[in-house]
Amino acid sequence: MKQTLLILITLVVAGSIATASPITYNINFTTTSGLAPASGSFTYDASTTTFSNFSVVWDTISFPDLTFIANTEGGDCGANPSTPAIAFLFLDTGCGGTRAWTASVGSEPPPLEFASFSFSGTEGAFAPGDGFTIISSQPLVDAGGNFTISPATAVPEPASASLFALGFAGFVMAFRRFGARVQRKATA
Repeated sequence: MKQTLLILITLVVAGSIATASPITYNINFTTTSGLAPASGSFTYDASTTTFSNFSVVWDTISFPDLTFIANTEGGDCGANPSTPAIAFLFLDTGCGGTRAWTASVGSEPPPLEFASFSFSGTEGAFAPGDGFTIISSQPLVDAGGNFTISPATAVPEPASASLFALGFAGFVMAFRRFGARVQRKATA
């Protein structure tokens, strides 16, 4: 009986840990003005609350790695201090409001343009300000719209994995009991 209980606990813990690995998300952009970003994605590890590989491509400009901003400035859902976990909450849920993106352009002689990219919404923000500024020699136009995020691949929830593990453990226990009954009848 102790061995069976140990197997059950191990399966539940393993199921929970197996789904707690970092998850890569795609950012899905819609536009209300200007040109929508060509792509956007990031990886978020909920167990360590850290971002990696955070990038956006807009108007052929690659904002190559926004990871530092996501991990240091975090987000704002009315909570202080801002943290990466709050930044993920905003990106995932909009803190209960809308989720928007803005690409803004400023110019300075000689003809250079400064593009910045930020995420904001009605109930929060992930807006790193100067951290996103990229210098471009091509003509750019302000743009904006809304966004959502979705996992790049389907990931089972920890609860689903745990239920599967418990069901499998139950099947193993039932099979062992059935085998013991068959063996007792055979020796009787």
